[in-house]
Amino acid sequence: MPSQPLVNIWIRITSKIVKYGFAVEYRDLEPPRTGIFDGLRLTVDPDVDFEMQCFILLHLFGHSVQWVAPSLAEKLGPKRS
Repeated sequence: MPSQPLVNIWIRITSKIVKYGFAVEYRDLEPPRTGIFDGLRLTVDPDVDFEMQCFILLHLFGHSVQWVAPSLAEKLGPKRS
């Protein structure tokens, strides 16, 4: 059973991800996959333990930043030193 602090983190993670416009989905995935990001949806295998689900969700969300980052290059360029 997950501890309450971990459950609170999960709630905050999923809430923010959904507010950014992504869907969070549980689906059985073929090993060795534990999670998938398709650009709109973050999918986590429900057989993964809860702590790892939190990590996978944050990791996959990080990939969404990678997809957007090139479009910010012009804005960020002048701020680099």
